[in-house]
Amino acid sequence: MKLQVKFLGLMAVLGLAVAINVATAWWAIRTLERELAWPLDSMQHVLDGLHGARAGVERQSAAIGMLRGADGRVVLPDAPDITRRNAFFAATQDVEDRLDALEEMPTFRLRSGVSTTRNLRERTRRVRELGGQWFDGDPRAGEQLGAQIVQTLELTQRVQGRIITDAALAVDFGEDLRGRALFVLAISVLMTLVCVVLGVLFVRRWVLRPVGELRAAAVRFGSGDLSHRVRVAGRDELSTLGAEFNEMAETITGMQRERVERERLAAVGEMARRIVHNLRSPLAGIRSLAEISRDESIEGTDVREAQTRIVATVDRFEVWLQQMLRASAPLEIEPSPCEPRTWLIEVVEAQRATAEGRGVGLVLDAAGAPASATFDRQHLEHALVALISNAIDATPGGGSVRVEAFSDAPAACWGVRITDEGPGVDEDEATRIFRPYYTTKAGGTGIGLALAQRVARQHGGTIRVENRPGVAQTPGGAAFVVQMPLDAGWVKANTGQRSDVNGQDSGHRG
Repeated sequence: MKLQVKFLGLMAVLGLAVAINVATAWWAIRTLERELAWPLDSMQHVLDGLHGARAGVERQSAAIGMLRGADGRVVLPDAPDITRRNAFFAATQDVEDRLDALEEMPTFRLRSGVSTTRNLRERTRRVRELGGQWFDGDPRAGEQLGAQIVQTLELTQRVQGRIITDAALAVDFGEDLRGRALFVLAISVLMTLVCVVLGVLFVRRWVLRPVGELRAAAVRFGSGDLSHRVRVAGRDELSTLGAEFNEMAETITGMQRERVERERLAAVGEMARRIVHNLRSPLAGIRSLAEISRDESIEGTDVREAQTRIVATVDRFEVWLQQMLRASAPLEIEPSPCEPRTWLIEVVEAQRATAEGRGVGLVLDAAGAPASATFDRQHLEHALVALISNAIDATPGGGSVRVEAFSDAPAACWGVRITDEGPGVDEDEATRIFRPYYTTKAGGTGIGLALAQRVARQHGGTIRVENRPGVAQTPGGAAFVVQMPLDAGWVKANTGQRSDVNGQDSGHRG
């Protein structure tokens, strides 16, 4: 996952947490307002209306001169005070107006009930009728009027008590609701804090730690520790940068190793040229004297035979010197299209007599060779001959050497595997055996494998050695694998192939 995607996800989580906090706060405020503030406010208006209605009923009571005894009995004067008639009906009208206003309040109908509202309205109407009869001189209406006023007062008081009780319950519910809102808000704040902590941890894990490792790797690499590598975990940009740093370190390490190798080979080549130059003159003189002495000696004598042997020995020594110069001389390949299968058959058949002379079988499997490839026939033949000769020398009598071709079309490469039945190659020697003049054979020159490696590199390929698993405590032998691109000419043209003073650098390490 890319670093940008990770941070976008982190910011999305943080934004979600903030949005939850804002939504929770808004919900809490709106809920408290809806469930507590509005009901209490509406109850206040209802209580005010009931209080006004109760005050009007009390004015009605005062207008008719009604008194209540200690035992709750209603006492009216013997005759009404006609001067209080207008005050009575004004109080009655005020009660009716108050009831009209209360009936328009949804909270009043909800809290008191429809029947209570209808009962209050009916009693107020009845009080008006009985009050009119009382002031008209009907003494029988007085007792009923007093009873209706008392019942109206009690009913109003009961409604007030019920609404006050509901208000108390609303307050309790509001407290509980506030506690829930605070709990939800605390949870959302905690989630935000957790997101912030996770954000800090993720930033340390995704950014600070990889950057610190890259910095430490750069310091160690700059101090000369070329073996240090950055630990790569993940697929984000910093992990990609770490992988590229490791690749750069591998490249620099390889370039440094190749530079040391080139300098060493340059020194060896210079020394070889000096040795060859210093030896050729005396050898030429020895050979000339040996030829003169041989020509002057009698045929069949020991002197003539000895001089002949001296001439042959000098010639062999000259061949050895030529091989020494070739091993340290620049190598240039000239790739051309070829049929690997036919070419490989010719190379192997040329070595069959040598193998049979040592009692070693030579098996060729060219079925895996590609139909065509571009390479330098002559130089690659020298490389394979060196490898096959070493395999024949390492294989005991009765054994066999197997030469097998293979190809990999998707990778655009092909190669040859030479397998022997010898003792194998030690791990410590696996890299040294390709150095010029390094040999493990008593009569070896250390030139063949070095030349084979140079040829493979000049083709843009590689050569490696592997040990085969043994059977019944018998060594399985070694396998030399040469792998090259199908078109060595393209590699040469596009990788800047060049040869240094020792022909070791091909400009490509495939």
